[in-house]
Amino acid sequence: MVKDNKKHKPMTFKKMCTLCGVLFFMASILIYYFSDDSKARVLACEGNYYYTDQEIYSLADVSLETRMWLTPSILIEKKLKDNPMIESVSIKKTNGKITFEIHEKLGIGYYIENGKTYILTIDNESIQVEDNCQSCIEHLPYMSGLSAKQRKQFASVFKEAKESEEKKAESDRVLRIDKAVFEKISEITPFQKSFDDNMIKMVMVDGNSVYSEMNDVAMIARYQLALTFLQGKSACLVLYKDEQTIGKVNCDDITTTKERQTVIEELDQEEEEEKKKKDDEEEEDYDPDDIDSMPDDKKAAALDKVQDWEPDYSFGLDLEYSPSTGYYRNSYTYEYYGWDDATGSFVPVYR
Repeated sequence: MVKDNKKHKPMTFKKMCTLCGVLFFMASILIYYFSDDSKARVLACEGNYYYTDQEIYSLADVSLETRMWLTPSILIEKKLKDNPMIESVSIKKTNGKITFEIHEKLGIGYYIENGKTYILTIDNESIQVEDNCQSCIEHLPYMSGLSAKQRKQFASVFKEAKESEEKKAESDRVLRIDKAVFEKISEITPFQKSFDDNMIKMVMVDGNSVYSEMNDVAMIARYQLALTFLQGKSACLVLYKDEQTIGKVNCDDITTTKERQTVIEELDQEEEEEKKKKDDEEEEDYDPDDIDSMPDDKKAAALDKVQDWEPDYSFGLDLEYSPSTGYYRNSYTYEYYGWDDATGSFVPVYR
């Protein structure tokens, strides 16, 4: 029998240090993993509009139980990018906080087909609404009765308008195609009683109705500005791309004939007579510098006498501007408005 005379060499100090370091590192990972310090303490979302914060966390499969540094950001981003309504996403992790920066596709409406609900994007992409995105359609108008061809044209018009506006300088931009535009619309339907087979009706959330040829619908982006000139409830407006205006019409005057007509608002006989009466009145001299300090009733009367009114299309509305006074007036109703730089809006001059 042969004996193994080889002796086991004792572990060197260097090897012992290395082994202890490895064991300490593994123990630290285990301790960190099972401690609350490894969990996210705060979740935050930025840029999401259609999805609620909780829906984003659910799609990403992230919660306050998520181990912050043991869940790679790239995996979270992939889960969100797999959603067809999310165009891009980035994840930031700092001091126990996970921040989701979301960029969603621009939806312009939703429709129902074969019992399924779809969101239509500005790129004419139809995205089926899943159970985890029921809140998405709350911000979008219902497209009722529009054919696939009409939906495509609707998207194309807004896409073209958005691309055109993005090329303009920020200071020159009046028309802005964004999510807020479509949130103001409740329902979009074909206006089949119109003289134009391709005309549509948009019922606004505030109860007003807007009529437009399909090629003019992007003018709805100026709707909020046009509200300054509306009086009463349930007003009817018509969009005109060529004139870059929004006209207010009598709701009973929307034509039901097939004959092509221009439905730009016209002054009725009473308004024409009133205008003629004002034009024929004796002109009085007013100092434009005094108008701002006048009470409103005097101010309106003074503006009635101003003679230097000239068309102004800078706001895409039926306006005239007086260089001598700095005031605006509605071309049809002769209502006067001042411009407030602080709020970026018109201020009516009441009689």
